[in-house]
Formats: sequence, C-alpha cells, structure tokens
Amino acid sequence: MAITFTKAVSIAKFLNASNNNVVELSSDSVLDSSKCTISMGGTSIEITPINNVFRYNFKELVKSLINTNN
Repeated sequence: MAITFTKAVSIAKFLNASNNNVVELSSDSVLDSSKCTISMGGTSIEITPINNVFRYNFKELVKSLINTNN
C-alpha cells in the first residue's frame, strides 16, 4: 500500500498562515479508505475522504500554531 500526494504542500518553504495550504492524498489499497489522521505540533486531526481522495487545508492549523497569542 502506498500513499500518493496528488497535491502536496512544499517541504522547502515555510507555510504562510494567511495562505491556503491544501494537501490532497489517496491510497492505492484495494480497500476503500475511511479516515486519515494528520498530526502536527501536538495536534491531531481526523479527516474522511471524498471519492477516496483526502483533502485538508493546513491554513487554520498553521495559523493557530504560529499565532499563539492571537
């Protein structure tokens, strides 16, 4: 089983909290995927797929991690 990123967030650049940072991924498993857990900065988020493709916008998570004092 492999995870394929169809739209990936850059690992070479800093994530800007005011921009959308959308990632899309899927699995080549013969079984349908039902959930995905993303962990970052001590926070875990569970997402569900649409048509076996997971999409997540890191904007709000990055914003909350960068702007700790609002």
